[in-house]
Amino acid sequence: MNWSMPRPILQIVALALGGACLASFAVGVVTAQPPARLPGEKASASGAATPVIEAQEAQPLVEERIEGPPAPPPLTEEERERIEAEKAAKEEAARAKAEAEQAATAGGAQPPTEKAAEPAEKAQPKAPTPKPAPRIEEPPF
Repeated sequence: MNWSMPRPILQIVALALGGACLASFAVGVVTAQPPARLPGEKASASGAATPVIEAQEAQPLVEERIEGPPAPPPLTEEERERIEAEKAAKEEAARAKAEAEQAATAGGAQPPTEKAAEPAEKAQPKAPTPKPAPRIEEPPF
């Protein structure tokens, strides 16, 4: 390759960069703190006093997490009556709807369907729209 500096100077620069990398790694190893220990872990055999890690985010196990959510409170008489009234109203509405449909089919008239109620232009299937071609991104450089 055609470099802008003579080869011996490039070798010196490469040696300086490599030395700087090794020196920074050595300084990091020398100044590193000793590893901390977890709560309940015994101290090392060397006898060096290391601090215990304090777990800030730790949350105690609660009964709900172990046993599941608690049972819902019992219903009062008013709530039971209200729920039974709602069920009876739904059943009555379903029964009335079924009777109306039965009466409509027995009389010879068919119940209106959704397709019959649509205008003619909506009933025809639409042509699928063509998908646009994916854009080709150019590299940023």
